[in-house]
Amino acid sequence: MSTPAAPTTERRLGHLPGLDGLRGVAVLLVLLYHLDITGFDGGFVGVDMFFVLSGFLITSLLLAEQHAHRGVDLVAFWLRRARRLLPAVLVVLAVVVLLAPTIDASLRGSLRWDAITSIFYVVNWRFVLTGASYAAENSDPSMLGHLWSLAIEEQFYVLWPLIIAIGAHLVRGRHDARRLGLIAMGTAAAGSAVLLAAGYDRFDPSGAYFATQTRVFEPLFGAFLALAISPRQYRSQRATGRATLTADALVVACIAAIAWCATQLDFRDIRYYRGGAIAISLATCLLVVTIVERNRLTSLVLDLAPLRLCGRVSYGIYLWHWPVIVWLDADRTGWTGGGLLAARLAVIAALTAVSYVCIESPIRSGRVRGVVLGPRIAFPAFGATALVVVALTFVGTSGAEPVPEYLSEDGGVRDTDGDAPADAQVYAIVGDSVARSLAPGLEAEATKRDLGYAQATFGGCSVGQLLRLDENDDPFSNAARCVEETRAAFDALVAHSDPDVVLWYSQRERYAVEVDGEALAAGTREWATAVFADWDGTLDRLTASGARLALVLPAYGNGGHTELCEGDDPYALLEREECRADNGALTGGPLRAFYRVWAAGHGDRVVVVDATPIVCSGEDPCPAEAGGVALRPDDGIHFSEAGAAWVAPRLLDAVDTALAASP
Repeated sequence: MSTPAAPTTERRLGHLPGLDGLRGVAVLLVLLYHLDITGFDGGFVGVDMFFVLSGFLITSLLLAEQHAHRGVDLVAFWLRRARRLLPAVLVVLAVVVLLAPTIDASLRGSLRWDAITSIFYVVNWRFVLTGASYAAENSDPSMLGHLWSLAIEEQFYVLWPLIIAIGAHLVRGRHDARRLGLIAMGTAAAGSAVLLAAGYDRFDPSGAYFATQTRVFEPLFGAFLALAISPRQYRSQRATGRATLTADALVVACIAAIAWCATQLDFRDIRYYRGGAIAISLATCLLVVTIVERNRLTSLVLDLAPLRLCGRVSYGIYLWHWPVIVWLDADRTGWTGGGLLAARLAVIAALTAVSYVCIESPIRSGRVRGVVLGPRIAFPAFGATALVVVALTFVGTSGAEPVPEYLSEDGGVRDTDGDAPADAQVYAIVGDSVARSLAPGLEAEATKRDLGYAQATFGGCSVGQLLRLDENDDPFSNAARCVEETRAAFDALVAHSDPDVVLWYSQRERYAVEVDGEALAAGTREWATAVFADWDGTLDRLTASGARLALVLPAYGNGGHTELCEGDDPYALLEREECRADNGALTGGPLRAFYRVWAAGHGDRVVVVDATPIVCSGEDPCPAEAGGVALRPDDGIHFSEAGAAWVAPRLLDAVDTALAASP
């Protein structure tokens, strides 16, 4: 493709310790974020810093080679990248898929395709196309969820050298070639930043976060910087006087900007998508300039030995930290707090050291045990290893089971009343994923009793029509979909099934809500006023054809308590700290109390049925089994298939008793 690269090409930039330190800062921010360390909700901006640094370093190398040899040896460049990146990530993938039998069978199918798309560096597009959410509540994270960023970098490494080579050929001999390159890079980067801003979705911005075209402006910022400063060479002496004071002020401002973003933003903050990511990228670029100019303050901060060490091994830290955090959890170890944190850090450090010493450094040098890893050896070896990892992936993820139907993103809408006698009563159930897990048992029992049956249940959705908020007062990622789909489903249920009795079973009502753009904390009187009005409207919708509503008070899960937070006054209950969840939501007792208060105002249409005596059999805490039947799966929340079959007839009996006793 061009003349071979000289052995000294990668040394033209020179070793700048500050760049190692800056990489160290970036990886530590990501580590603090993923360890859920308080105060670092924006630590994910370390990825933005990595993107900028990658664009700068790679473009600097390409420009140096282009200048020295009037061309870029693409094969040699890609070989160096492959030696640097592929071996370590293939080892991580192999270890993760070998651990697959230790995770839930319903998660293995997803892990299988996460691994395969990671091998080919397109996992970010898998996340985009499957609608994977970086913000989904209660989702089980993939051990490979962090590799989306490496996919974007590798896509850049494959395409960018081609673009550089083609661009250099097109502008060869032009006196304004550098200016044209800067204009082209700046235009492309601006377009990408606009796409990121335009793609923001307050409910779930994951699509914009994961996509290549919305993130490529960050490596392009680094590339722009590399081209902009390349003619100036790299100073060997520090500047003095006023220039030094100005540079020092710039360093302080950049560090402050990065610190502010890392501690004040969160994944769904609009400020990140519409300015924050640009600010992080610009701050990183300016810090790189001060490193290149050998600013004394930058050296004082970023040349610290611990930061430089973290920077040198940052690739290994990034590769291993997330699988360790996901796999080494409290359930698996029995540890919490500082003990679990120490264990995770120790394992991450050990695996990083092994990766750097035994895998990354030897193979990156291009010679292992006297064998030169040239293209004729390295590329076939890497390809064969990748095929082995693919085979291990299918072996490790064998026995994968589908995600339980009650956790499906699709609505659980069914109408089987046509199978019942013409004069049969129709029973319907609406609710969240717990109601949905109970629904198969209800449907089977309704068939036995010659009843019509219908359902409109949605995992992660409330029955009420207000937007539910998380602990950060952000709407849950599925909040808008829930409102739209449940409203349509409830209307269709009434119109098509004309139910006589509607069972309402939902624990999702326990969260804060948004009304006219204002967040109302769960359990406040303002919250209750808004939620009760919302429930009134939902009641009107569900009983429009004359149905009676059976409000099922949610049963406590396995290990839950029934007495500590039980009572008729929800506000009195909420004065007890233990009756409010850590995320600001209501625990079961106060929610049940609010349900009772609301139902008391609708005695002509609503009867209350308590599921706790059925599921808990009068015991406290609730047992995991009843009548020799395991009521719940491992999550302790939903009903197992056998549990639903055991609970359903008893629940219907309780509903019929309550209806018979009501006016």
